[in-house]
Amino acid sequence: SSSSSSSSAINGRAFEDESLLGPFFGCSALPDPALLQRQPSVAEQCFSGLESRRGADVEQSIHTLRAVTKQTQEGLYQTLYAMLKHGGDVREGVVAWLAAACDANAGRSKMQIAPLLCSSHGFAHNLSMTTLRLAAPFTEPGAMKFTKIDPSYVRSRKCRLNLTEVTRVSATEEQARAGALTEAEETATESYGFICECFFLAARAMHLGYVKCVSEHTSLARELQDRQSQLGDVDAMRAQWAASLPGGAPNAFQSAQFDRHIGQLTNELARCKERYACFDSVLQDPRAIGEAMAFYRLVATWLIWVATDGRDAAGGVTLAREVAGKTGGGGGGGG
Repeated sequence: SSSSSSSSAINGRAFEDESLLGPFFGCSALPDPALLQRQPSVAEQCFSGLESRRGADVEQSIHTLRAVTKQTQEGLYQTLYAMLKHGGDVREGVVAWLAAACDANAGRSKMQIAPLLCSSHGFAHNLSMTTLRLAAPFTEPGAMKFTKIDPSYVRSRKCRLNLTEVTRVSATEEQARAGALTEAEETATESYGFICECFFLAARAMHLGYVKCVSEHTSLARELQDRQSQLGDVDAMRAQWAASLPGGAPNAFQSAQFDRHIGQLTNELARCKERYACFDSVLQDPRAIGEAMAFYRLVATWLIWVATDGRDAAGGVTLAREVAGKTGGGGGGGG
């Protein structure tokens, strides 16, 4: 597959900062890595002092963030949709921009993100949710529009995405190169339509954005638990620490030092809770979860359709019944 325009010459952070649409896609409640914290801090404004706030106040902050996120993503979608409807070079430019945004952020697929080289979580999340909206018209399996998604797209030089670094399930790099379309096949293949390109763009954007943000959310949950345990352990050691000192008690300076350490751990825990609350508010939004599940239902339906050479276009219903029968779960009603 061919690389998107100029994406190889620019990293994700620069793409977000310097491309025309980048800063707009960067508007988000999701916190950037601490090194690049933007001001004013949404986390501090909405979730500071969580321990002492009423539950209703916290719920209101969550509701507000979800409403603003929805409004922002709707505006981004409407902007792209209007340009796509314009057709011609404008439409081509939008599709190329989406592909370039994905290619510039290939580093977000790694276990550890380099924050100075990759776009913010907010940019990547907005990108993924906006491409989901563009794909929404053909996500309903019953519409059968998914049959226009050609799996040969990722083997073609016409593919806008650079997939050379994508993990393969069971193919070596040599096998992947050998599987590329031949000159004759490229010539015989008509141009891939928008449904096909949009599907693969959305799939890539989801992996780099929504899915990676969910992974970050999970990591924050573990960090939060670790910080709480650390604070509890240190605080519990106060009496043991004091008893170990000459005279069996700390002086004023030593007590102040210990209290400062406890205060530092407490502040770090509070900041972690604020960041976690931001991720929780955005990613646990039922609207976002529903749109993501609708897309991955389409992915599952399409994969089954491809695997059965087009014989099963019922969204895997036949396969599901066979599996349920073999596992003894075939007594349930149809959905």
